[in-house]
Amino acid sequence: MSENGPWGAMQSTSGTNNVRCPACDSTEVDRSIEGLDPVCQECGAVVSASIEFDEALTDFEPDRDARESWSENHRVTNSTEYQIARAFEYLEELGSRLDVPTSTRERAAEIYADGATETLTDGRSMELFVTACVTVAGQESENPIPASRIADIADVDSDSLRRICRVLRQDLDYGSQPSPPRTYLGGLARDLEIHKATISVAEELLEAVPAKQLCGKHPGAFAGAALYLAAEGAITQREIATATGVTTETIRLRVKDCREAVNGRRASNQSGQDENKS
Repeated sequence: MSENGPWGAMQSTSGTNNVRCPACDSTEVDRSIEGLDPVCQECGAVVSASIEFDEALTDFEPDRDARESWSENHRVTNSTEYQIARAFEYLEELGSRLDVPTSTRERAAEIYADGATETLTDGRSMELFVTACVTVAGQESENPIPASRIADIADVDSDSLRRICRVLRQDLDYGSQPSPPRTYLGGLARDLEIHKATISVAEELLEAVPAKQLCGKHPGAFAGAALYLAAEGAITQREIATATGVTTETIRLRVKDCREAVNGRRASNQSGQDENKS
């Protein structure tokens, strides 16, 4: 391109090849890509060659109000993009620490984007909000992680985490149906290095627990209790409690519930067999 063309008219008075940006008056304009309009490296404005320039533009002083307005909008955009980049970076970091699958991370990113669009992120801790997104995404999957455990690993307050999870479900209409205990078995078994055969036994134990008995109780704790019984002493209740993020006392109570449910089913089955014999 000729130096006497439109870009030549925008060269600084020093005679260098830098053109002036009409938005911020910077001479840091990238013209390195042939066939494309130059881009200001200071503010990002595209300097179009279709504008008619003359030599007077070498002393051009852009309108200050227009320049400040454009720069202000640009800063807001950068700030928003920066926050999103930080959130997604933290999401990947937390996902790696929790060893959640890629599909769950992608769903958490979608939830974060929906929340940001609805301004639910405003005034809330980025780390806490992302943790809530991961929690909700996990609960929608077949491999959920107990919220208490996520809170412990993410080092956030568990009550605050649950509150934001409720906000996400209510405001974004994701529903609030908790994941059944059996969906927690795979993740807990992986954390505790339990054999797959033990998982199958735990699933049978959970089938004996009536649905009404599960209502209002931590599904992960029931899953942990079933694994404890199925493992037959290979793991402790304390290890189960740590993996599920609940107290040892909670696990002890759920173990009792599972035992009673299993014994109740056995008694019912035995009664039925006795009636058939008679």
